[in-house]
Amino acid sequence: MRKGGEGIATRLVAWDADEVKEKIGILLDKDKGEKSFLFYDESETRWVFLTNLRAIVNQREKQFDIWFENVETARLIVRPQKKYWDTFIVKSKLKGDIVIKLESGGPFWGLYNVFRFIGRHNNSLL
Repeated sequence: MRKGGEGIATRLVAWDADEVKEKIGILLDKDKGEKSFLFYDESETRWVFLTNLRAIVNQREKQFDIWFENVETARLIVRPQKKYWDTFIVKSKLKGDIVIKLESGGPFWGLYNVFRFIGRHNNSLL
């Protein structure tokens, strides 16, 4: 069974480059064919934007680009009850460990599994 999906603060998006720039101030790399995909919006200072090439993580004034080609691993931060799990760590070749916090449930598991798959795929290419 697949996990993932939209939630209260997580939604699938198909914004064009101008909409992305207007809504969150991010420039998509049109030359590489970058397209918007998913947006988690907890607040103006905490959000995650996913494209087909990278994730942009904004956490309280700090913003990180995690290009998928640089993802090494994703690991869970475990809480006592699985239904409350909402945080994982992505290890990037260039940025080191980046903590990503989302809403728990389907959106969390969906994005965690994206990073886990990408990390495994990148490691298989070594």
